[in-house]
Amino acid sequence: MATAAENALEYAFNTSPLHPDAPGTFGLLSVGPEPNATYPALKFKRRSGTSDLSYVVQVSTNLATWSGSPADPQTTQIQAMPLGDGMEVLTVRALTPLSDKSAYYLRLTVILGRVHYG
Repeated sequence: MATAAENALEYAFNTSPLHPDAPGTFGLLSVGPEPNATYPALKFKRRSGTSDLSYVVQVSTNLATWSGSPADPQTTQIQAMPLGDGMEVLTVRALTPLSDKSAYYLRLTVILGRVHYG
C-alpha cells in the first residue's frame, strides 16, 4: 500500500500509483548555452497551473550540503514545454558551469503548498 508521500509524488508527476515505474518522468542532461561552457541540467514533468505544489531544484558538490531555494536560486529555468494534459516538461540548469566544479549534483524537491520558483 502506498504512503501519503508516495501518493503526493504520483500526483506531482502525473504517474499512476498502480504503475510506479512510469518511464520518462525525469532526465539528467547537460546543456551549453554559452560557448565553451557546459551546465548540468535536470528535465522533469510537473503539473502546470496548480497552487498546491512547488518544485525546487537544488545543487551540491558533495551530496552533504545542498543549496538553492526560491529565495536563493542556484538554477535557472531554460525551457517549459506544455504537454496539453495539465502537465509540462521543465528544463532547469545550474548557474555554475561543470568546468568550475569537480563534482556537481542536482536534486528535485517537491513541496506540498505554494512556493514561487524562478
